[in-house]
Amino acid sequence: MPMRSTPYKLVQQVAALLVLLLCGACSDDSPMVSQEPFSVCLSDGTPEAIVARESAWGSMDVVVSGVAPGQPVQVQADADWIALQSDTLPADGIISYRIDANDGEQRRQTQITLKGVGEGQVAHVTLTQLSRADSDQNGT
Repeated sequence: MPMRSTPYKLVQQVAALLVLLLCGACSDDSPMVSQEPFSVCLSDGTPEAIVARESAWGSMDVVVSGVAPGQPVQVQADADWIALQSDTLPADGIISYRIDANDGEQRRQTQITLKGVGEGQVAHVTLTQLSRADSDQNGT
């Protein structure tokens, strides 16, 4: 005579399946959560880069803390005179950009904003572009 599945046996099978699913959800493939606070600075330790007034391609090397390996960091600039090559920080930490020439008499600045995936993970570095007045060679 074949054995019938009792409700108790069914509960055991469902419980075993749940344990397997939970074990799979906690595997090493799960993203790690960093315990460090989110912060960003240039590789030289400063929060600001200063660039020439001429139009050019450039880059800045940033160091990001508080982000788990492999997690994306968004990058954006708040000025129309700079174009970022990518809106996500590459693994090497180098932000590449193209700037327009600054023909004005005043330096200009933009904030490069970096955002992690976690709540409150926002930091800034400043890019300052020199002006025509900075290039004045006549001593005035």
